[in-house]
Amino acid sequence: MFKPNDFPMHRFILGSAISFCCVSMGTSIPFLAQSDRGRIVGTVRDSTQAVLPKVSITATNLGTGFRTRGMSSESGFYVLPYLPAGTFRLTAELSGFKTQVRGHVVLQVAQTLRQDVTLEIGELSETIDVNPEHVLQSETSTAATVINNHQVVELPLNGRSFTELTALVPGAVPNPNPTFLTSGTNVSVSGTRSENNNFTLDGVNNNETFFKQFAVQPSLDAVQEFAIQTNVASAEYGSGAGSQINVITKSGSDALHGSLFEFVRNDLFDARDAFAQQKPSFRQNQFGATVSAPLVIPHVKMGAHNTFFMVNYEGFRFRRDSSIYSTVPTAAMLAGDLSLDVTGKPAAPIYDPLTLRPDPAQPGAWIRDPFPQSIIPKNRIDPIASTYAQRFLPEPNLPGLTANLVNSKPE
Repeated sequence: MFKPNDFPMHRFILGSAISFCCVSMGTSIPFLAQSDRGRIVGTVRDSTQAVLPKVSITATNLGTGFRTRGMSSESGFYVLPYLPAGTFRLTAELSGFKTQVRGHVVLQVAQTLRQDVTLEIGELSETIDVNPEHVLQSETSTAATVINNHQVVELPLNGRSFTELTALVPGAVPNPNPTFLTSGTNVSVSGTRSENNNFTLDGVNNNETFFKQFAVQPSLDAVQEFAIQTNVASAEYGSGAGSQINVITKSGSDALHGSLFEFVRNDLFDARDAFAQQKPSFRQNQFGATVSAPLVIPHVKMGAHNTFFMVNYEGFRFRRDSSIYSTVPTAAMLAGDLSLDVTGKPAAPIYDPLTLRPDPAQPGAWIRDPFPQSIIPKNRIDPIASTYAQRFLPEPNLPGLTANLVNSKPE
């Protein structure tokens, strides 16, 4: 709520409550052209580098326990498509060969990750644990920078907007133009205009069409990670010539998790300006919570590793006094006395609109009578305007007709 008569500006912004309930089902149905899902691909060979067909490949999400299975083709190639970003355990099995397990395969948002597998001859019951090697992004020519959950949550951000992290991308330059939003940063990437950025949220179009910015800003504690693609993107991202900013939210897990947070800014922590007698009040509070767990419905049997939920709430409160000089009308002006201008000199006459009539001396022209001494009679002042002025316009506290109001009183 903004009240001009309290010109220490009172802004009360009710933080948006955003609830994200993501359901992981046993089958994957792609509904949208722009997807936040990734995939794991690779080729299976034996110790002689001959390709192996019909190898069972299983990717298990370590957060949810959900499994995705595939099989290598006659050429030894396999693909596990439509996987959410997360950490997976990759298992390769074929009769006559030792089972190979890679226990910590990290798949990022919208990434195509290559994991080639080499199986050794042996019993299927024998297991070889392999540490995943760092691999190049060899399956696509698109360059992308991924901001992971640790960076999203731990890096200090004034306003807690994920868009401020886009400045970490090579070639990104913050745009000095205002965002027209409560918080956030516009960036120009690789020389393109900031209006050419394309935002998606969980694979859904997240573009505000008027100012060409993001539409929905999720709470940072609800963000799993996001990727910024900075050069030629695939055809699915055809709506923006600049960077592609793909944000994904947390989808819950098969164990109960939760968090509480509050970020505080307060004038009690600030030093007084050297030229100010008092510190203007400043209050900013951002607070909220997250909860994620398996979804349990009473008297309904739920399959293991099938359904999860994640709920997030964030509130925002902001108040600040201002020590900026302002000009407000005097009590005489509000009573109808407009005889002086802002410099204190006699003002130009004002005319009574109700006396409008044809000018007998100039056919086709019109004349009006001036108010005596440029004072509007009280019965001619709209009572609604008078009530509004009394309610919302502060009285001047400095002499003169210009720069006659300043407020640095702390609350």
